[in-house]
Amino acid sequence: MKNKTVFTFIFCLLILFSCKTNRKVVNEEILASNSFDKTNYYQYISNDIFHYTNSKQQVKSFKPILFTNVKPVGNSQNIPEKIFAVRLNNDSKRARNYFYNDLNGRAVSYIKNNNELIFRDYYQDYTADNTSEKNINKPRNIAELIDYFKSKNLKYRVVRNVDPLANIPDSIDDQKKALIKSTITSKTYDVLINEKQLYRITLDLNFCKSQLYYRQSDTINDLSRIVTGFFR
Repeated sequence: MKNKTVFTFIFCLLILFSCKTNRKVVNEEILASNSFDKTNYYQYISNDIFHYTNSKQQVKSFKPILFTNVKPVGNSQNIPEKIFAVRLNNDSKRARNYFYNDLNGRAVSYIKNNNELIFRDYYQDYTADNTSEKNINKPRNIAELIDYFKSKNLKYRVVRNVDPLANIPDSIDDQKKALIKSTITSKTYDVLINEKQLYRITLDLNFCKSQLYYRQSDTINDLSRIVTGFFR
């Protein structure tokens, strides 16, 4: 009877460990896999209402549901670690260490609206592994990105270069816009994969950011700010 109790206890621990391990999604890449299993991610529901413009040019509002590999802060089940916090304090330092050491500098997030996936955001910090060696999975410019696509045997089409000031409010004057543009070292491209998946990919020497719009009409919306809002 005692052996049976011990076995049951160990079995439960293994299940618990397995669940926690599954939620540490470190094998995500620039492009999304063919399937999405929400049990592999932590879930957070926004307390804020976000507005977006649909394909009919109608302004709609919704409360986003976020699925991500970023764990909650302490015992709080609806607040993720603030891995992109701007203000530096003990909490943000802990979150940064967690991002670099536990997540290997990779954060992936999915947004749902009415039980429908509408957006995927992937961010990879190339400095997390302390190496500057060239790697097919770390494209830093458009030529290396094309090599990455070819290594995956993907059909791709670079649709356009994205204006880095596209999301800057019109209220910002031209002088400030020019100053902002001069500080931007990254390049952003809209890429169509297999004639159906539209990605907005930003490349830099130190990082890569990949955004998948499940509905191409949603590209007129800056959905990435929703993700950023959860982590700041």
